[in-house]
Amino acid sequence: QGTGWSLDRLRRVEQYRAAIDEPRNAMVGPGVEAVYALIDGGQVVYVGRTSHLSQRLKAHRRNGNTFDEWETYPCESRKHARDLEAVLIQQHRPPRNRRIETRVVA
Repeated sequence: QGTGWSLDRLRRVEQYRAAIDEPRNAMVGPGVEAVYALIDGGQVVYVGRTSHLSQRLKAHRRNGNTFDEWETYPCESRKHARDLEAVLIQQHRPPRNRRIETRVVA
C-alpha cells in the first residue's frame, strides 16, 4: 500500500523537515519571510510566521508572552513559510497556538 503521495510531494516535505534541523537564531531583515518558534523553559510554546521578525517578537513581549529564546527559519516564499509553519506546529503542538494547523503540505 502506498501513501498516495507523489515523489515530488515527498521531496518537498523532506525539504521542510531539513529546514527544521537548521534554525538560525539571527534576526532576519524586514520583508524576509520567516517562521519562528518561541521557546520557554526548553519547550516550544508558540510557532508563527512573519515578514517582520523584530516587530513580531516585540509584539509578543508587549502582549505578555514570555519566552527565553527563539529559533528562526528563513523561507524562500510565503507558501514555503506557510507549509513549514504547519509542519512545525504538527511536530511540536505548541500550547500557545490557538488553532493547530491540520493542513497537509501539498
